[in-house]
Amino acid sequence: MIEPGVPSLRASHSRGTLLALQTLEPDRLALVLAQLEPHVRRGLTEAAASDRIPAAWDLALVRAEVAIIGRDAMRRVARATLVDSLGGPQLGALVSAALGLFGARPPALYGWTGKAWAHVTQGCGALRLDRTHGDEAWLVLEGMPAELVDVEYLEAIAGALEAIPAICKVEGDVSAQPRTDGGRFHARWHAAR
Repeated sequence: MIEPGVPSLRASHSRGTLLALQTLEPDRLALVLAQLEPHVRRGLTEAAASDRIPAAWDLALVRAEVAIIGRDAMRRVARATLVDSLGGPQLGALVSAALGLFGARPPALYGWTGKAWAHVTQGCGALRLDRTHGDEAWLVLEGMPAELVDVEYLEAIAGALEAIPAICKVEGDVSAQPRTDGGRFHARWHAAR
């Protein structure tokens, strides 16, 4: 049970990360888990997908991933996690609605990321599309608790945001820039080569 006011997220997200790790880095999953404090490891592996877990546990998982598999691989895991969850029961309906209304275009889906963020997290700030121009979008995460404003965690969010171009069948990347209350993300995409 999460104490009131503790930043949290749906356990399905972190469990999805573990599943993506098992798929993409099967030989290193145990090493990543070994980096975690025992209560965090137990909490991540034993929580039901519908449970809420402290966001600090997800941050600890990201830091463990970076320590064992490196930042680039952690970003690939974050991207795969979101691609999988966007087709799943938690977020699939939101994505289907967005695709139905606006088509498979990154600006339209980036416009819906705030709803998805609010669906998965609680007390972790608000993610919103700031603006788009051509094949670029800027998003802002604001109101994030100071204990979660971490370069690696923001890189994980940027990696997850790279799922949007993938779903739209274009190539793209997202960079992250920390802010005192969250982060700023710059997404760029182009037709697949």
